[in-house]
Amino acid sequence: MAKVDFQILENNKMKPHSFYGKTVNKSTLTFDDMVEKACEGTSIEPEIMQGAVSRYMRKVKELLLMGYRVPLGKNFLFVYPCIDLSVKDQVDKDGNVIKAVTIDDVNAQAAKGRVAASVSPVFSKKFDTEVQWRRVGKDGKPVVGGDNEEEEDATQVDPAGDGTGGNSGAQGAGSEGNGAGSGSGEGSGSGDNGGGNGGNDLEG
Repeated sequence: MAKVDFQILENNKMKPHSFYGKTVNKSTLTFDDMVEKACEGTSIEPEIMQGAVSRYMRKVKELLLMGYRVPLGKNFLFVYPCIDLSVKDQVDKDGNVIKAVTIDDVNAQAAKGRVAASVSPVFSKKFDTEVQWRRVGKDGKPVVGGDNEEEEDATQVDPAGDGTGGNSGAQGAGSEGNGAGSGSGEGSGSGDNGGGNGGNDLEG
């Protein structure tokens, strides 16, 4: 079974000193790549699949603009609209308030729209039980011994991906919609209380 590669990195900048895992992603798939893969082993033509998914996503955007929380797949992702809007007291370099803001200082015209996403906890738990990890070094080759149960052929590794993702040293958190934190490669949420079908917040 295929394994997801990860590296162990050392944190010397933030206290307490620690080591943490960071996933090493393979190259990013395009929409066309995914359509081709989704059609493998079926009688569905890629053009039909692409048309259906494109139509679905157009409807997702339409419903987001109406204020709905919208599923992407069953027990997978929910996307929902968020507002980025805040005003803060003006303070000096010592933290003393120079000017206190009031609710009348909040200008909705300055708001920015965001789309946030949450991963279903059902999907997350299933992923956690099925995923297998393989530790690799900076050269992308498997680390022999230690966390890896057996020696593996280094030619199986694809270190030429377009970047690394995963944990930035802190685990992402929380229930869906409560998107103040950043972390585990899932991105950062946008501070909107969604409730319900929780998971790790993302922001698009």
